[in-house]
Amino acid sequence: MWQAPRYRGINRACLYSSKARQSSRLGLAALRAGDLLAVLCLSFGTAFAAFVPASLEQRIGSLLLFGLIPAVGFYAAGHILSQLLMFSSQLCEMIVARCFRCVVLSVNALMSRVVPRVSNSLEKLPALRQKADYSVRRCCWHVHAAVFDFSCLLIRSAARFIIRMQASQA
Repeated sequence: MWQAPRYRGINRACLYSSKARQSSRLGLAALRAGDLLAVLCLSFGTAFAAFVPASLEQRIGSLLLFGLIPAVGFYAAGHILSQLLMFSSQLCEMIVARCFRCVVLSVNALMSRVVPRVSNSLEKLPALRQKADYSVRRCCWHVHAAVFDFSCLLIRSAARFIIRMQASQA
């Protein structure tokens, strides 16, 4: 009997490497957006502190309030969001793979239960048994092949959808 391939688990060490950061376009976009917003806040805070007529303490306070604190927040939020998006995409891949594995295993279990019952009931009719057994097995094979083809089509469609979503985000 055919068994579904086992899904390899997530290597959590790759979540924090620079290669993993480059592999997810959406995570990379979040990282760039956080960096860009941090630079903009820092630039705005510096310009605000430089051109507003006030004492030195007020300028330092406005630099911290309008520039440095939001910049650090956006920078950290970009990195956190990037890691979360990469982890969630890998988690979704793992969930989809396990769901398809469960579907294939349940279809295999169903077929292994149906075929012997049909074969046992057909033993009473020896003249028709061979032809009916052949047609049942052929039908079961077609059902199994159709489920497998549908699974492949669904995986391919989901992958195309994810790629389109990532391309529209970039």
